[in-house]
Amino acid sequence: MKNFWEILLYNIAFVGAWHVVAFVLCVYGSPSWFDFRRKRYQMFKWEKNGKWYVKYLKIKLWKDLVPTHVGKQGFSKDHLDTEDLSIHYLDAFLLETCRGEWDHSLCAFCAVPVVIFNPFPLGLIFGFLILLGNLPFVAIQRYNRIRLLTLRKRRVREMERCKVNARFFVESVSGGQVILTGPDAAHMCRSLRMKPGDTVTLCDTQGFDYQCVVQRLSPEEAALTIIDKHQCENEPSLSVILYQGLPKGEKMDWIVQKAVELGVSQIVPVRMERCVSRPDGKASQKKDGSLAKKSRWKLPSSADGGILPPGLPSRGFSPSTDSGSSGRGIFILL
Repeated sequence: MKNFWEILLYNIAFVGAWHVVAFVLCVYGSPSWFDFRRKRYQMFKWEKNGKWYVKYLKIKLWKDLVPTHVGKQGFSKDHLDTEDLSIHYLDAFLLETCRGEWDHSLCAFCAVPVVIFNPFPLGLIFGFLILLGNLPFVAIQRYNRIRLLTLRKRRVREMERCKVNARFFVESVSGGQVILTGPDAAHMCRSLRMKPGDTVTLCDTQGFDYQCVVQRLSPEEAALTIIDKHQCENEPSLSVILYQGLPKGEKMDWIVQKAVELGVSQIVPVRMERCVSRPDGKASQKKDGSLAKKSRWKLPSSADGGILPPGLPSRGFSPSTDSGSSGRGIFILL
């Protein structure tokens, strides 16, 4: 019995030291060791896109019950952050799955010297326990990585489509170079992951599209060079002016959004005779900021009735030759 306890203590010390060394190598090893593009991290044919783990190991029933080690720099692998499915985040998650597989595979290899240098059958028992404590984690990492790779491929396809049709709106364009700052530059750099040489389309308020090439790019600033200018083909040939009676509550933002989506070229808010909403000085005290929203619509001043603003035909609503540069237009009164 004394000999057994000595053997057990030696094995605990040996296995513990092996695991500590593997952990240190895993944490401080080069990120290139854990590149998911390496052959050893690729999916094997027998894994059948993860179906093997589901069918034979029933991995969905127990994978969430085992403890999860927090990745390097506090990266959590407990669940997928659905609010951040960027390529950068998915690549970081994939790297952590490779790191976890590498660590547990190296720890499982410890079973080989344990089986060889221990008397039978203790060596087999100790080796089995080591494999039991590591191989399930290897299976979880490989199963999660297969799913993450599928999601990453879909995100890459979506981003490629976005790159082809990437359109940014600007007030005006002058000269042969355009500088974008703020959210547009950050979106190009971090979300679309564009690079110098990629092409984008700029749309101004005059109905022109500008084909541009990215010269330099950072999250703070994007420098674009114009290579082509042409009339926007997506704008309707019929110029539509919408005279919209003031709605109640917060409906005006929704009306503007849908009107623009339908191709309305100009929106004029009007205080109608039967309008319930009538912004005044008291409205500025409201917490919802309704007056601030209404003020930006630049309401035309009129009599208390506020029936029609200047320029609206008093009889009928036939197309007017004075609206729109194309000579075609129509007034709509709601």
